[in-house]
Amino acid sequence: MSSGPTTWSMYRYAIAISDIINRNSHLEITVEATAGSPSALEAVGWGTGLMQLGAPIGVNSLLSAYYGRGKYAELDGTPYSNLRSMLTTGALYRTYVTKQDSGIKTIADLDGKTVPYYTRNRAGWDVFDAVLSVYGLDPREDVGEINLGSDEDAGNEIIMGRIDAMAIVGHAKLLLPLQESLGKLHIIPITKEKMLQAKEKFPDMTTGMHPGILTPQYLTGVEMDEPVPAIAEPRLFYTRKDVPDEVIYTVVKTLIENYEKLQDTISDFSPETAVFVPDVPYHPGAVKALKELGLWTDEVDQAQEKLLAAIK
Repeated sequence: MSSGPTTWSMYRYAIAISDIINRNSHLEITVEATAGSPSALEAVGWGTGLMQLGAPIGVNSLLSAYYGRGKYAELDGTPYSNLRSMLTTGALYRTYVTKQDSGIKTIADLDGKTVPYYTRNRAGWDVFDAVLSVYGLDPREDVGEINLGSDEDAGNEIIMGRIDAMAIVGHAKLLLPLQESLGKLHIIPITKEKMLQAKEKFPDMTTGMHPGILTPQYLTGVEMDEPVPAIAEPRLFYTRKDVPDEVIYTVVKTLIENYEKLQDTISDFSPETAVFVPDVPYHPGAVKALKELGLWTDEVDQAQEKLLAAIK
């Protein structure tokens, strides 16, 4: 299995996944660290037989390789259209957070408020512009923006009261210091209806982004009254299309049937979060397992057929 450096969460996920599969199936998986996401994707996507599986990675990195964009453009003359999804091992979640007493309860309440941005023209940021728009706000006119270098900088700014809310990728390690300084936080919901509306209206700005749910299990230690709907970027366990169906079937089925053993490493992995509407088509072996386990829906099937038709 191809992974990132030993210091990355990707490597930690790979070790945990391989241990579960090796203990609970006839397969034996070894993990190889690489220099980073591009190297990990190259080891699987080139089709050289070097590696057959890729450790979980954010779907937008996988999409860049699949379509041959950016640093993956024209590598060896072709994009990595042979890459395939296996299952989702949780996600990266995005929304806005503010102080409990800020008066901001919904995205629409950001009208006239000040928020930071970190970068432009990247899927992880552009999706916020799409979401603000479907909530009736002009991202450049109705919301005051200041450019900051990082979410850590934004955390300091909100503690000092110089911004009203901040966009987050939902990691507890970012929110816990804010909670310690400000008390209980308000995580602003982005509803499934609005996220689907954003995807329909702004497809280029919402690539790889889906409706999701931020849970207390994911934000360990953060005070939450209930789960909060948010933007989700699936974290995909991937392979390539020429790996035998039976191998991928066994991998997917084994992981989902033993999901509780993985939750110490990936807290939001469960049968309910194992399948997102695909951006990269599923491997046939994964499809077989997901159907047997009752996780394959009509919505997923329609998206799968559309993706496969596009590469025929």
